[in-house]
Amino acid sequence: MAAIRPISELRNNFNDVATLCNEQGEVFITRNGFGAYVLMTMEAYEEQEARLSLYRKLEEAEAQLQSGATPLTHEEVFGRLKAKYGPKR
Repeated sequence: MAAIRPISELRNNFNDVATLCNEQGEVFITRNGFGAYVLMTMEAYEEQEARLSLYRKLEEAEAQLQSGATPLTHEEVFGRLKAKYGPKR
């Protein structure tokens, strides 16, 4: 379940909110009864950024396919990776 706390609790009991954030990954902060902010751990933030980066790359790949680009075979992909990074050790 999402952790939701009023902004006054963030101000008055930061350590409790920080502990909850560490347990849950993120805490939603309300202001005047409405959602206003999200407090999240660095780990949760980095995971979200990695996921968004992957979505952008997938979107770009879809756009390339829609424009008529020829997809690479897995042999071509792995061949390029081996050429760039060397053989498996």
